[in-house]
Amino acid sequence: MPGEFSKRAVVNGKMTITHAAAVNSLVNSHTSKQRNRALNQMESSSSTQSTDLQSLFWEWREKLIDCQASLEASLNFHEDDDINSDQVVLSVKTSIHEVLQTMKRIIKKLEVSSTIDSGIKVAIVGSPNVGKSSLMNVITQRHTSIVSEFEGTTRDSIETLVDFMGWPIIFVDTAGLRESLDIIEQLGVAKSKEMVSKEADFVVHVSSTDKADSPETENFLSCLQDLSVPVLRVVNKFDLVENDETFDRKQYMKPYVLLSCTQEKGFDEFYNELDRLLTENYSVDDDSLVMNAPVAHRHLLSDCILKLQNVEAEEDEVLIAETLRSTLFLLSQFTENVHSDDVLDRMFSNFCIGK
Repeated sequence: MPGEFSKRAVVNGKMTITHAAAVNSLVNSHTSKQRNRALNQMESSSSTQSTDLQSLFWEWREKLIDCQASLEASLNFHEDDDINSDQVVLSVKTSIHEVLQTMKRIIKKLEVSSTIDSGIKVAIVGSPNVGKSSLMNVITQRHTSIVSEFEGTTRDSIETLVDFMGWPIIFVDTAGLRESLDIIEQLGVAKSKEMVSKEADFVVHVSSTDKADSPETENFLSCLQDLSVPVLRVVNKFDLVENDETFDRKQYMKPYVLLSCTQEKGFDEFYNELDRLLTENYSVDDDSLVMNAPVAHRHLLSDCILKLQNVEAEEDEVLIAETLRSTLFLLSQFTENVHSDDVLDRMFSNFCIGK
């Protein structure tokens, strides 16, 4: 059974849930950053002084119980002159808002942490024949993608996992963005757009010195700005204009990196800039609250946030009290010493057999 021995250790009090999650993360790690995070998580979860997400669950639970008690008193003793129902609701909603804001801050960190654990998906996009596949091949140091002088060679997304300076990166070579009469190429372009819009965590936009971006590419990049996806701009084929004094660098939107994939020039700057942007967007500073969070905790926290968000626009005491009860039930799954079998089974289902 997957995760059988880790589950037994947790049930019998020999291992915490966060320590078990760290073991699973270590087994499934592919890069140095993933391994270091898993080892730090194991060390943190073993420390008696560590403060993990479960401690925050306890803190939120206590605050919400206080809110629940205030509402119950107001509902049951509303005729008492000492109880102002409006004031009670206002006070409760203020406390819930504070809990909700903390939950939202933590869930953002958890999303970043989850992305690092599963691999940061970096999509390589641009017009046809600007060197996207050549860039993919230089990065992976093998012939991952087919390269030719004909436009529209890449018609489907090609993914490969790379240990990039310790980052677990899933580079994705995509179909060149342009309008085409070829049905298969149209499908490839549509699939690439959908993947980048819904799945990409980061985008490398490739253009070249010998041709302008297609209108299709420019429109798509404008849409990406609305999605707040980090973008690194690359100008390929610099070797064609390296000695051309008339070449105008100002025509490209800054910041950008000049490359020559055929001569493998400019890649030190490219790698450093990509590493800088990844650190800027996906660094969690080894936060123990984040590293100590199993997937089940993340799903639970998301459910709690959805429930508490409904309270902010609610005025009915009864409905607020009912929402608090259901939220407290969710939190109790991880604040009680005994966990339900269903929760434990789901938590350990993605462990490998023998762990």
